[in-house]
Amino acid sequence: GKAWRLYQEKWMPNLSKPIGEIGRYKIHIAPRFADKPLDEIRPLDLESFKQELGRKGLSPKSVKHILCLMRSVYNKMIEWELYYGRAPLAKFKMPKVDNARIRYLTPAEADKALSLLKAIHITWWRMASVSLNAGLRLGEVVDLIWGDLDLEAGVIHVRDAKAGTRMAYMNETLKGIFNEMEPGRRSELIFSSIRSGVGCPKNVTKIFQRVIKQMGLNDNVKDSRQKVVFHTLRHTFASWLAIKGTPLYTI
Repeated sequence: GKAWRLYQEKWMPNLSKPIGEIGRYKIHIAPRFADKPLDEIRPLDLESFKQELGRKGLSPKSVKHILCLMRSVYNKMIEWELYYGRAPLAKFKMPKVDNARIRYLTPAEADKALSLLKAIHITWWRMASVSLNAGLRLGEVVDLIWGDLDLEAGVIHVRDAKAGTRMAYMNETLKGIFNEMEPGRRSELIFSSIRSGVGCPKNVTKIFQRVIKQMGLNDNVKDSRQKVVFHTLRHTFASWLAIKGTPLYTI
């Protein structure tokens, strides 16, 4: 617990999205290890912890995130020369994760989904269009500011993305969508209503999922990799490029 407080105070301000880490510690790690000295946590303790988390219904990916957070705390204490013992997670076998999306939309499915979205919520139609036509993740779409757009060059500057800042390219569809919107200041969010909660449900993908349910795309689908979610739009973007013969390196 002491190590966590130092980690939270000194290191977490450097992280772009620390909220998830705080929840993982408070809900899962603290009840089990907050009062345990670092040098008394054994690999067997972690193996038992991993199994307990699995029995609670957490996915392998969620369990891995929790264990990786513990490993990060150990690593920072060692780096800062506050702990000189062994790190029990150094050789620990993490859960095997296979969350790769398999499902992608056909052009007909994509057209229908966008048409239904547009009738329900224009902002979500625009956001889905950005993801489908430029391959952006939901978080990247929500974080876009007007200064990220270069309509003349036809590029979107995706800041602080998962693999670092990159450029995404606008097709004519996206240029048309952005040109018809009332532009804000360069520092303003493009989809500010989503962040402020105006006209947006608490569950950020509720409207999108309503359309998918209406279309029946997830009916009787048990494998999560085959389910249609907002991220399926990004996967569809990449899959369509591959079908057209675009080199994998370019994708």
